[in-house]
Amino acid sequence: MSKKNKGKTSLFPTLLTLFSGFIAPILRDLNHNKNIKRIDKTAEKVEVCEHLLVKSEKKQNELRKIVEDLRLKLYISFAVQAFLLLLILLKVFQVF
Repeated sequence: MSKKNKGKTSLFPTLLTLFSGFIAPILRDLNHNKNIKRIDKTAEKVEVCEHLLVKSEKKQNELRKIVEDLRLKLYISFAVQAFLLLLILLKVFQVF
């Protein structure tokens, strides 16, 4: 073995240790940041779900009011039609 090859092989483990010392904290920080972002996305999804739930409840209340108004108008219409039918029947049978 020559001196040239011996120097290269002994330098490699040293460089590997040096680079692993630099890379390990960077990878740990990236993993930590990735985990934090997952938690934040979950919180955002919960907020979006809550917002959609509130929005749907408001829409449901509006639709319920519209249905009640239409039901009242329908009952009034039925009452007017029944009264007019009664007047027609009385006129047909010449009660008055």
